[in-house]
Amino acid sequence: MEERIRAEFLEILKRVLSDLHQKKYKNILKYVDTQDDFDLLDFLENDLEDTLEDYGYEALDEYGTLVDEDDKIERLDIYEFNDGTGFSIDYFLSADQELTDLVLQLDFLYTNKSPKGIRCVFRDIDYR
Repeated sequence: MEERIRAEFLEILKRVLSDLHQKKYKNILKYVDTQDDFDLLDFLENDLEDTLEDYGYEALDEYGTLVDEDDKIERLDIYEFNDGTGFSIDYFLSADQELTDLVLQLDFLYTNKSPKGIRCVFRDIDYR
């Protein structure tokens, strides 16, 4: 992966995590695409909020938040598509400085239509 692409996707990931942390869910819709049948705003405002409440968390953490030293796992997995059209990431989320069972899943597609060279598609926040 080119260093420029890596820097761009990390910037988008940091922005998504910051908006999730601050619960500025509408902001995410401005720079992240979704599948046609997926209502991202409803998912974030309702399903994600319910999940956080069920587990007693205030908010998801921003990128780079340190968690308990016993949880030293790699929090970012990258899977390049075999056809060369992009890659997918899994980012293991933390909340209130504690590693959770939740994984943010994003796809990044290479494109000439964006000055950044990639387009981000929100897939899911799922359980690992």
